[in-house]
Amino acid sequence: QHFFMDQQKTQEKLSDVSSLIYYCDSELYNHLEKEDSANFFFCFRWLLINFKREFKTNDILYLWEVLWTCPYNTDYSLFIAVAILLQERDAIIKNNMNFSDLIKYINNLSGRLDLNSILGQAESLYHNIRSQPDLPFNLRTNILRMPTDSPMSSLGSYGRPHVPGPCAPAPPFTGADSFKVQIQGVEKTIVDGEESDGSSVEQIPEDEEVDGLPPQDPASMLAQNIRNQL
Repeated sequence: QHFFMDQQKTQEKLSDVSSLIYYCDSELYNHLEKEDSANFFFCFRWLLINFKREFKTNDILYLWEVLWTCPYNTDYSLFIAVAILLQERDAIIKNNMNFSDLIKYINNLSGRLDLNSILGQAESLYHNIRSQPDLPFNLRTNILRMPTDSPMSSLGSYGRPHVPGPCAPAPPFTGADSFKVQIQGVEKTIVDGEESDGSSVEQIPEDEEVDGLPPQDPASMLAQNIRNQL
């Protein structure tokens, strides 16, 4: 569908990335909008060929395994794209990049991205956003694909939050099944995708191997966790 003449599927994914950035980081979104870059066309290649040119060969095979076996009921490539943009947001804003600058800058990231860090950020973002009680309609239904009988956002179909604000940066990904996330000043502990009061958080020992995978390898641990849920 990405290669149809009208490119409708890719356009929809770019629109979803725009919605996620608006929700997570309004400062970055406003900068892109000011520079006529809120169409996110500079991400076109990422979504068209699933980041094939952005990572080294071994890393892209790992990433594709994560994307193709992801148990979440969503297009996880959107969260990978958002994680990359949030990692590069300071450089984009501080250098006041316009659309031409962004195209050059994004292309120059090829082969220099840290997959482990990006996977950790994407995982944190997914659980962080999903845990919010009053999600915009577009995020809830089109991106997260939450059940229609879930409590609906009071925003109706407008698809934007009352007070947009940046999500807190994701914590370093340790490969554990639990981690802390923070949004709008509220810290929460996520355990296997569910909120916890933090009283019992099981950590994987640093020296423990899982099915022969290197200990505490973030990409390996995430891929293994996804396989275990299938």
